[in-house]
Amino acid sequence: MPLFICITGVFINRLQKGFIQKRFRQIILPYFIACTASILYDWPEDRATAVRYFNEILIGSTQNGRLSYNVPLWYLPMIFCACMFFYVGLSICLKKKIYRKYLPCYVFVLSVTGGLLSHNYRLPWNIETALLSQIFIYAGFLDGSYIKCDYRRNEYPVIFMLLLACGFISFFTYKMNGRVDMNAGVYNNIILYFINAFLGICIILLISILICRFISPVKNILCLLGRKSLYIMMFHVPLSKFFYSEEILRLLPKIISNNLWSKNIIGLSYPVISSIFFSLFIGYVYERSRLQIDQNS
Repeated sequence: MPLFICITGVFINRLQKGFIQKRFRQIILPYFIACTASILYDWPEDRATAVRYFNEILIGSTQNGRLSYNVPLWYLPMIFCACMFFYVGLSICLKKKIYRKYLPCYVFVLSVTGGLLSHNYRLPWNIETALLSQIFIYAGFLDGSYIKCDYRRNEYPVIFMLLLACGFISFFTYKMNGRVDMNAGVYNNIILYFINAFLGICIILLISILICRFISPVKNILCLLGRKSLYIMMFHVPLSKFFYSEEILRLLPKIISNNLWSKNIIGLSYPVISSIFFSLFIGYVYERSRLQIDQNS
């Protein structure tokens, strides 16, 4: 999760015109659409449950079993709030020409505030997590221009050694701190959490560099999944339920149905590939429809 937040910071420009409106259309509008679609697919058993489900959209938190129809959707309102907090601070610092001096202080204060709040409070749209995440957005904002994919041949052994070192340290910090859950506000030791989070970001980036160099055909697939990761996150849960429904299971070829509940390559790949493929298709249809609406308006 910190990696996705960090990447969000990469795409925040200094002062982007229409930033808030653009982020609303990119994040919050799909959030409401995905929530509504998930509720309709789940089909609440009575009116009271339906009203509760729709009220949960406005709260945008999974506390007390909320968003049970599609738990991963909690991330969308949180990252929207995180972008807004960071952009407001960035705008003020740039207009007053105090960017380099005070923006790090602003990020530090908000991250500490989020860490303190997360121990005792769960706010709507996971605002406490959005505050805590400012440090990841700031890291992406700072380092985005330095991320590259083209390296000299003699640099790859160094990258591989860095990957091993980060993995080794990350393993021990994870053992020391235990499992964390940003959604539930569980961080255990906050310092170890940040260390392990940044190590995880480094590990994924280093692996991506090596894949681009040595397994180049995979690069295009990963780029596609990265660009459409929003739709995969939004729809993989209801799609997984759909592909495990009795109506669909009866239509499956025997080679899939016989291995469906086995932990082999066929049983594991069926829900993953099906959910990803149809999530990409939904994303394609949505983007084409939005483009058509923009052209007509």
